[in-house]
Amino acid sequence: MHTTIFKEIWQRDIMPLQGTTIKTQTRQLTNEIVAVTGTHLTRISSNHRESSIPYEKFEIVFNELLKNGTITRKQIDTLNKSIHPKIRAASIMMAVFVKVKGTHYIHETGELVWLDSF
Repeated sequence: MHTTIFKEIWQRDIMPLQGTTIKTQTRQLTNEIVAVTGTHLTRISSNHRESSIPYEKFEIVFNELLKNGTITRKQIDTLNKSIHPKIRAASIMMAVFVKVKGTHYIHETGELVWLDSF
């Protein structure tokens, strides 16, 4: 759908997260971003588990965000279950998308809002 836009966002905003530590929005749990490539993001969670999230999962969530203008962690979780049931990563995906230019997180509602028309 918005493949070109997301590819640019991945390169501009998400790939530079490699080597940083980010926190989840609700519980403030730390996640060390150890690798971001053209195919996945790998993180070490606060419970010291390493996992990789495919680029495609981020792209699907981004397309949903663009389509609706907002997305919640629960909606991301529902999307993820339909794509790949064994990878549950809604909290870290939300934390990553908060770092994207043009988004804003509303703590009261738990929504990520797309503000930028790109």
